[in-house]
Amino acid sequence: MKKLQVRFINFFIEVPLGPRYEHTSALHLGNIYIFGGYDDERNCYGDLWTLNLCNKDLYRNLLFLDKMKWKKITPLKGLFPIPRAGASAQPIGNKLYLFGGQGQTEFQDIFVYRISKL
Repeated sequence: MKKLQVRFINFFIEVPLGPRYEHTSALHLGNIYIFGGYDDERNCYGDLWTLNLCNKDLYRNLLFLDKMKWKKITPLKGLFPIPRAGASAQPIGNKLYLFGGQGQTEFQDIFVYRISKL
């Protein structure tokens, strides 16, 4: 019987948004969305990022993870969420609903992103 040889590959991927905790995430039609959270220094963020997990080169991207690109979503007008952590996010139809969370205070508000246009 042949022995199975296992090789481990070490790699590092620089992600533009950096390590986060207490962020919120949601998956919608092959895109993952990450909002807010804290970094290691307890800085609170109010940014939204997306990563497409289902493009035509998915297999290739799994082999070359450094080719997968995060995109920052920047609201063009209107109100946008104050930095927060611990919020909830839920995609419904072509919208991403962001609810609550905490930062300098506890929030009980709702923001809606039209993700069909992202």
